[in-house]
Amino acid sequence: MAGNNAPLVANDSAVTNEDTAVVIDVLANDSDPDGDSLTVGELGPPQHGAATRNADNTITYVPAADYFGSDSFSYMVSDGRGGGQRANVNITIRAVNDGPVILIAPSDQVNQVGDVVMLLILASDPDTAEDALSFSAQNLPPGIAVDGQRGLISGTLAADAAGIYQVVTTVSDGALSDSVQFQWTVTEGESAERVYLPLVRR
Repeated sequence: MAGNNAPLVANDSAVTNEDTAVVIDVLANDSDPDGDSLTVGELGPPQHGAATRNADNTITYVPAADYFGSDSFSYMVSDGRGGGQRANVNITIRAVNDGPVILIAPSDQVNQVGDVVMLLILASDPDTAEDALSFSAQNLPPGIAVDGQRGLISGTLAADAAGIYQVVTTVSDGALSDSVQFQWTVTEGESAERVYLPLVRR
């Protein structure tokens, strides 16, 4: 009676994008000299993600959140008759731009003309340094401007600024952006009391 021969296995490779799962048919390049059916057994865990064996003997790899670069894991191939071999899967995770997110934005504002105001927009981006983000604001009251680098909205509300403004603040990394809207109500304020002096004829 002929003895059982171990499966012939080869290493595998796969490419996926950041935050994107990939299904790998690891048995596609493996075979058995005796013609035995092969199954995927124990998995050696990757360092930067998770690998799961599926019912059809494929493996689903999910990279860790926001991770990009290289990763690898191992898997065991069995022929069901005591023969087994281990192989590796090498994975390349390509970087994908993550958009900026506004963390702190102005709430609804109520001011009077002539008020000096300073409002700050704070944002974060896992891929972009804070000093590389750009800020903008639409529909600001007269007399108010935004610092595109610091996210500071400031100025003195002009005499003709009375009204209601739907202000949209935006942060951008050059490709993706995030926006927040708030309402800015500017009132005339209290008018100065008029003093009338009697007319003196000479």
